[in-house]
Amino acid sequence: MKKTALFAFFVLLAAGFAAAELSLTSYSVLPDTLEPGVSGTIVLNLKNVGTNSANGILLEVGTSPQISASKTFNFGDLASGATTTVTVPFSISPSTKSGIYSVSLRFTWFSAAATGTNSTRQAVFNVPLEISSVPSFSIETTSSTAYTSHDFLVNATISNTKGALVKDVRISLNSSDFLQRGKVPLPLGDVNPSRDFSLLLSSSSSVTSGDYEIPVAISYKDDLGVEQSATGKIIVDVTVSAPKFIASVDSGEPLTQGKRVRLSMSLKNNGDETAQNVFISVANSSVLTPIGFSEVSAGALSPGSSASVSFDVGVNDVLPGFYSLPLKVRYSDKYGKETEATISSGIFVESKNDLSVYVSSKPAPIVSGGVHTLSVLVSNIGSSPIKALSVRINSSTFGLLEAQEDQFIGGLNQDDFSTVQYKVLVGNVPEGDYPLDVQLDFKDSYNKPHTMSVPVTLRVVSAQTAQKALGSQNGISPLLLIVGAAALLIIAYFVRKKYFTKKPQAATAQMHHK
Repeated sequence: MKKTALFAFFVLLAAGFAAAELSLTSYSVLPDTLEPGVSGTIVLNLKNVGTNSANGILLEVGTSPQISASKTFNFGDLASGATTTVTVPFSISPSTKSGIYSVSLRFTWFSAAATGTNSTRQAVFNVPLEISSVPSFSIETTSSTAYTSHDFLVNATISNTKGALVKDVRISLNSSDFLQRGKVPLPLGDVNPSRDFSLLLSSSSSVTSGDYEIPVAISYKDDLGVEQSATGKIIVDVTVSAPKFIASVDSGEPLTQGKRVRLSMSLKNNGDETAQNVFISVANSSVLTPIGFSEVSAGALSPGSSASVSFDVGVNDVLPGFYSLPLKVRYSDKYGKETEATISSGIFVESKNDLSVYVSSKPAPIVSGGVHTLSVLVSNIGSSPIKALSVRINSSTFGLLEAQEDQFIGGLNQDDFSTVQYKVLVGNVPEGDYPLDVQLDFKDSYNKPHTMSVPVTLRVVSAQTAQKALGSQNGISPLLLIVGAAALLIIAYFVRKKYFTKKPQAATAQMHHK
């Protein structure tokens, strides 16, 4: 960097320097920013503007203890009108404090006149070196969850990693996507070596969900009180505010094939934005068919609130099992924009379990006080197989003579049947109909246990009625004997009349013919 402004000043300090052949046209110090512990160079541009030659040019360098440089430089001769560049390397001690340090440059040469006479010339000037301790800032974001629906707080820590003394630190955002609330810039004071801070921010409507590196402008004063600037960044995880829906479904009764049920549904807004004009619908699927309205209104749902709706649906002819129920939610956001979201819930279609029971007795009829064997025939008339079927009977009229009440059948496929038998002692009861409870325990295809109680009515008769029934089966009824005898007499009469009374007449006729 050329120090043209300072150049005129130093020419005045080196009185007679320009008049004595050599002229300092410009100089620069590299690097532009000087910090403790770095090395640099002073670059001088010289020109012999006199009429005499400058011979044996010697440069002597004088520095303070904080600056190290070579003490002498020999540059030889410089003819009239010629130019040269002089480079003076230097290094700065790491312990150097901020400040302005001077480097003294003394030039000595011989001016050779045309007459052959030589005269010694000399000029001295000082180059100022402005040294400052430049800090290095790092910002670590400790809390950075942002929602687009409202202002959010970012907690962070700024650290001065080089340890240079900095004062009056201020930070501000340098972003068009995010707006800093409160004081701008935010004053932090001294940062030696670190300081925690919080920024209240809001996002623009163009921000989408994702991670953002937000540029931060850092202003501060160094240990000399000079205003300086630096940059940094904070990292923010942005979540676009929106309603988020979850649903739970309950039918209140088992869902089985071919059944019409009413589904009760609870719809909850689990997001962070209010949803207006919410409608929910159940789509026609292979499992359920909506009956009547397929879309119902849930009103407005603020964050955390719920609404209950219901649908009438028919369960299609599907296999038992768990099924996903897709639901479509239609709503308007705070800007009036209509949006659709698809969510799902789960339903369980149970097997349609139906068993029939038929009870027969041996001997029959069932006699009061008698011992009988009851055969219980169980048929699977449902739509799915069952397993682990066991049968138990219970009645105050029919006393069990078996060792166990339960009898195990096992599995029954659809339309299969099986029979178990129980030996019972019938109580001494009057003729009439008496209940027998048949309890069926089994598991469906998903090992869910079920219990069915099937009431059966059995007819009990007295011993006399039973004997009459048995007599009519084993003997001949008197009435039947009378009717049979009458029939035989009638038959005998007609036979006698036909065959025995006409024969004499036939014989007489034959005699007369002779």
